[in-house]
Amino acid sequence: MQVDRQESRNSPHVHRLGNIKLVYLCALMILVLASLPLFSNRGALEVISFTGILFFILIWIRSNRNENAGLEDIPVAANSTQTHPYTQAPPQASTQEVITDNSSELLNSILPVWQNHVVSVKSQTENAVIQLITSFGSLIQQFDEAGFSSKSTGENSDKHQATIHLINLCQQDLQPVIAHLEQMIDSKSELLDAIRNLAASTADLKDMAHSVGIIAAQTNLLAINASIEAARAGVHGRGFAVVAGEVRRLSLMSGETGKTIAERVNQITEVVKTTLQTAQKTNEADRKVMQQSGKVVKEVLGHVQSLGDAAEEMRSRGEVIRNDVENLLVTLQYQDRVSQILDVLDRNIGKLIKNLADEQPLPSTADWMSDLETYYTMNDQHSSHVQARGAPVQTATTDTEVTFF
Repeated sequence: MQVDRQESRNSPHVHRLGNIKLVYLCALMILVLASLPLFSNRGALEVISFTGILFFILIWIRSNRNENAGLEDIPVAANSTQTHPYTQAPPQASTQEVITDNSSELLNSILPVWQNHVVSVKSQTENAVIQLITSFGSLIQQFDEAGFSSKSTGENSDKHQATIHLINLCQQDLQPVIAHLEQMIDSKSELLDAIRNLAASTADLKDMAHSVGIIAAQTNLLAINASIEAARAGVHGRGFAVVAGEVRRLSLMSGETGKTIAERVNQITEVVKTTLQTAQKTNEADRKVMQQSGKVVKEVLGHVQSLGDAAEEMRSRGEVIRNDVENLLVTLQYQDRVSQILDVLDRNIGKLIKNLADEQPLPSTADWMSDLETYYTMNDQHSSHVQARGAPVQTATTDTEVTFF
């Protein structure tokens, strides 16, 4: 009878201990499932959560050890009773009751802390992601205003076409300028050649004036000889002497005219030489200026072409960057997944806290896990739930999408 009383006294302890183990198991599985997204980054909240999980596992191991030790003591108590039938052990609080009370106190203390951490993580991630989305949205708006939209509107397309048209117009307008500069250089060269030909002609005139002077001198000499011969002829040579005198006078006049022509030719030659030298210097300076101008115009054309190419490349790269920012915005939707997982975890921890506070008996593990699964909204949650229970995971036939609320 003493053994039966001992077993009946230990049976509630074992049942209560089984409930506590169920609480540990449920909380551990919930924490493992819900804490997976927290470890994508390294921070204080992640360290606290990880420390809490380790502490919970240590308590679980210690509870199992104490339970095994308590169960092993039951047969000993029975044997002791049979050996000493008239001896009754004094009523004392069992070790399992102490452990159960300590575990309940621990759960009532640590579960609200974990729940607050879950709420804090959810709030911080939501605020950070909202700020990132706002910043990236502003970047996309600035890209759109700059004309880097992948879906360019008519206005942006017109602006881009206007820029390309302006570049082509600059090229078309500057090309004739280069052609005109080259024509001016050729015209200067032709003028310089004409002045050189004029200088050569003045040299011919100078030679002709010199020839006139020679002819006048010879004519004068011939007239002197005619006058001498007329004087020898006496009376019969008087008429010939008059003619010889006129020839001599004409030869003197021709000589003076030849000298005048030579002087004028010399003056013209000097003027032509000066003009030729000035024209050569001017032509050389103009050629250098025009060549430099042509070079500058060509460089401007090259810069304009490079500017057009750079504008087109910048527009292409801007569209790539805009698309990357849009992809980042889509990627940041992971926060909605994290929020849904944390909502389920927060709800489940709150439910466990309420049961412990009301000292209600805990439901079975199957009922608790089934109720937990009813709050899942994503395939990822179902997959993690199945993996935690050790069942094979079936690959979803459709892509997992984020459910927004």
